Amino acid sequence: MNLAKSDLDRPRDVRRALIEAGRALLNEEGADGLSLRATSRRAGVSPGAPYKHFADKKALLEAIADEGFDELCAETGSAFDRYASGPERIRALCLIYVEFALRNPLLYGVMMSATRSRELVNDGGRGQAEVVRLMRLSIASASGLTIDDRAVELRALAVWFALHGLIELHSFRAVQTMRTASENLHDFLDEIIAQIVG
Repeated sequence: MNLAKSDLDRPRDVRRALIEAGRALLNEEGADGLSLRATSRRAGVSPGAPYKHFADKKALLEAIADEGFDELCAETGSAFDRYASGPERIRALCLIYVEFALRNPLLYGVMMSATRSRELVNDGGRGQAEVVRLMRLSIASASGLTIDDRAVELRALAVWFALHGLIELHSFRAVQTMRTASENLHDFLDEIIAQIVG
C-alpha cells in the first residue's frame, strides 16, 4: 500500500500502511527478513515514518500479532455465536484455531512470540485471552460447570496444549497428513472433546 503525499498527514493511515506492509513482508521473508526500513519502503513512506508509530521492529511485530489475534478472535467469536451446544462449540473453536495457524504459519509464529515476550490483554477482543475465555465458556457449558471452576481451567489448558502441540508438530513435519486428510484433524478433535467433556 503506497500512500499519496496527502495521506502522510494522517497518522492512522500511515500506521495502517506500515502494518499491512509488515504483514506482506512477513509472509514473503519471514520475521527475520522484516525490518522497519524495508517496511517503510514497501509502504511508500519515508524511512523515518515507522519510528513515529513503532519504537522498533519488535513493536511492529507486536502490532502485527495484535492484528492476528483480532482476526482469530473474530473467527472464534463468530463460531461461538453460531453453535449452541458446548461440544459443538468446542469442536468449532478448536478447528478454527488449528486452521488459522496452518493457513497463517508465519503470522501464528509471530503471535506466539508476542505472547511470550509480553502479556497480551483482552482489549476489545484482542489477545489469546479472549480465545481462551470462549473455550472456557464452551467447556463449562458442555460439562455443567461454571467458568470459574478449576476443572474448566485445567481442561481449557489441556485443549490449548494439545492444539498448540499439534500445530508445532505439523510445522516440524512430524504430522505429514494434516493438509491432505482433514478427517485426521476431525478425529483428533473428537477425541479431545470426548476426553474433556466425558
